[in-house]
This record gives sequence, structure tokens and C-alpha cells, in this order.
Amino acid sequence: MPFLEDNIGLIGCELVQGKEDFDSKTALFCFQGNGFCPFDGCGAKTRIKDTVERRLKVFCMAGKLFYAVVRLKKRYCPSCRRYFRERIPGVLPRA
Repeated sequence: MPFLEDNIGLIGCELVQGKEDFDSKTALFCFQGNGFCPFDGCGAKTRIKDTVERRLKVFCMAGKLFYAVVRLKKRYCPSCRRYFRERIPGVLPRA
């Protein structure tokens, strides 16, 4: 479904489930992270601990509100002993 993938602009996400029409309000994407620790000075290989879903509001053509549900992985770095969720480029982290 190239229309949804190209016009939403989520970098590194691939469409898993969705429809091409505007009546469909939600599409499911899966984010493919690089698997390394993002913290300064670490950069070690991480382990996947869980998969979580994040719902994003995306404005599509004609001003209709569209929701994208993105599956992210919760990861653990054994080197610095931190847990973190993958971050999507261009999307602000949750407060």
C-alpha cells in the first residue's frame, strides 16, 4: 500500500495492516530499529524485552485526521543496564 507508506512520512516503518480508502481511520505500522543502545558512550548491542504499540495522530490529505499505530520494541542494554523504547525519527517522545 504505497499511498499510506509514502504520505504518512514515518521513517523506518513498514505498513502491516491498513486500507487505501479515507474511511479507514487507523493503520498498523512496524518500526525497524537498529538494535544498538542510543545513550552517549555506550552503543552496545541490545536485547528485545517487549513489544509495545504507540498511537500517533497524523494529518493526511484533505485535512482528515488519520491514526497510525506503530509497534515499537522495548529494549535492554546489558552494558549500561538501561531499559528504553525505540524512538521513531521525526516523532517527539511521549511526555
